[in-house]
Amino acid sequence: MHSPEKEGAKLNDMGAEKEMRKSSSLTIIFRYADWLDIWLMLLGTFGAVGDGMSTNCLLVYVSRLFNSLGYGKSSQNNINFLDEIEKRSLYFVYLGMAVMVVAFMGNFL
Repeated sequence: MHSPEKEGAKLNDMGAEKEMRKSSSLTIIFRYADWLDIWLMLLGTFGAVGDGMSTNCLLVYVSRLFNSLGYGKSSQNNINFLDEIEKRSLYFVYLGMAVMVVAFMGNFL
């Protein structure tokens, strides 16, 4: 037989479980975080987004480099050919350094 006390206890447990699920939202992450924790989470998020965007930037730089190589040493830009290639190659170095920074931020912070 079912006693009213057992049913009341079951309902009470179910209500507590429901309340616990309701309070497990995104704000519970920040409940015990101080300003340093929040700052590190924001930096990590920024780093993860930057690391994800690095592939797209790489594709843009490669297409610009290939366009510069495709024009070759035509009579119009014979002098600027190597300068253009050096400038495009330097962008890869800058992109590599930026990816190192944001990948560190995204993975280790």
